[in-house]
Amino acid sequence: MALVFINYRLVDAMYGADAVAALLAEYLGRQQVFLDHDSMAPGDDYPTAIRSALSRCDALVAIIGPRWLTAADNDGVRLLDRQRDWVRDEIAEALARRVRVVPILLRDVPAPTAADLPGSIKGLARIQARPVPFRELGARVRELVDDLVRTIPALRAPLTNSDVPLSGAEGMLVDGTARSSAMEWTKFAVVDHEKVFGIGSIIEKIGRRLCNHDGDWIISIFGAGGVGKTTLAYETAKRYATSKEFQRAAWVSAKFTHLTSLGEIEKRRRTVIDWRDILVSIAQQLRLDIEPVASLIEQRLASALSELGKSERCLIVIDNLETIQDARMAIEYLRRESGIRPHKVVLTTRQSVMPYRELRWDGLDRDAAREYANYLGQDDPTLELDSIDLDEVVSASECIPLLIKLVVSLAIFERRSIRDVIAHIRNGGKSLGASIGSYLYAEALTSLEAKVGTATSVKIMNVFCGRTAGDYFTADEFYHLSRIPDRETFDLAKAAASQLALVRAFDGNTKFTIHSLLREFICTDAPEDGPRFHK
Repeated sequence: MALVFINYRLVDAMYGADAVAALLAEYLGRQQVFLDHDSMAPGDDYPTAIRSALSRCDALVAIIGPRWLTAADNDGVRLLDRQRDWVRDEIAEALARRVRVVPILLRDVPAPTAADLPGSIKGLARIQARPVPFRELGARVRELVDDLVRTIPALRAPLTNSDVPLSGAEGMLVDGTARSSAMEWTKFAVVDHEKVFGIGSIIEKIGRRLCNHDGDWIISIFGAGGVGKTTLAYETAKRYATSKEFQRAAWVSAKFTHLTSLGEIEKRRRTVIDWRDILVSIAQQLRLDIEPVASLIEQRLASALSELGKSERCLIVIDNLETIQDARMAIEYLRRESGIRPHKVVLTTRQSVMPYRELRWDGLDRDAAREYANYLGQDDPTLELDSIDLDEVVSASECIPLLIKLVVSLAIFERRSIRDVIAHIRNGGKSLGASIGSYLYAEALTSLEAKVGTATSVKIMNVFCGRTAGDYFTADEFYHLSRIPDRETFDLAKAAASQLALVRAFDGNTKFTIHSLLREFICTDAPEDGPRFHK
């Protein structure tokens, strides 16, 4: 098996190394990417593990940030010049073995010159480096993957069952002849609800269309952010993906990053790249025997699905197509490739994608919204919600589940009445209007700061600005990327953010994410040198 070794300096680019490694693992599989703290088991001997990985690697990716050349120890000695420097020695070993070395330049850092470098790695100055601005991380890593796959044949092998991507490729596989676990796929979908209200009839409506072999093969669920489209798609998939109607299934979340903060040309270019990434993820999850290469995936995925035919029908859910351009790109591909039939594709979008079959979902009706608010209030026995409280929540939230949860969570966390929370947000006005989400997020973030401090709250929320919308983290990944010095402080902040409905935990509280609307709120216009917390 081929191996890509990630080389980085802890004081310079740990965040960048983690992000690059996670993205590489999405495309190549985690077994083909070595990052020391992620790939080594507790108790492993560090020098032995590093030397073993170096001896086996086919490529070394050197992450170079703004302090890579200048970082020094307490005596003022440059780290690169110390007698024992792992960063320098790893690169020197790779150059000596003549494996492919790819320097990644973060944050507009210039490529090092031969005069900057110790003798053992002066050859690094002759190698073509790859600049990776913060906002283009996903696109540039995708291009790196294509280059590596093209130049290292061993990386071409389709992923195996053990190589399911680390994050962002939410999906499932149901074997057509022997299903290993009928509900195995649920751990990959990013949802945090325990009980649903008021969606039974629309699930049945979608189900009838899924089971109609001669009907539309594209079904779109569209509506505003936060109304519960993902929950609706998840519950539908849970009911029908493991039925006799489908033998394979995939769930992916669209990962179009920073679209609102880039110009129109950049949007189109990034959308093309990321749309192909989605198709690669679908192919991997369905275990189709094709190479996971973005430049080839459109035609090969359609051909592979066509070969499956009616004997192995697939259900594909593409969640969170956030803009009309993204939705239209998906629709145009699906319409163009007739081989997609007889399989079924469910999309969730914020825009109508007519003329194809679609269902508008505007949220819960008033009765279901009241039930949901009352259910959430039961988490705190001291919060007794009367009829007036429930009416206030329903009116203020406009029956949007995400906002209902934020209102009730604020009341519980701050030990305030529902009416006090609503009155404070309204600030004397009669209507909250379209900006209620921003008001509620600001209130919740202020409460988080009061609980754990500004610096800690900034660190824990900024983690989500460094990844694409829909991505999630394991607890350990979340902790390391937060850069919070000690685990106890991190755990306190994570718990507080979860109680305030800012951070969403799922899969038995082992994975963590945030809603795409909250990500937009805190990460919009992130600067080139990294995310900044906005309120």
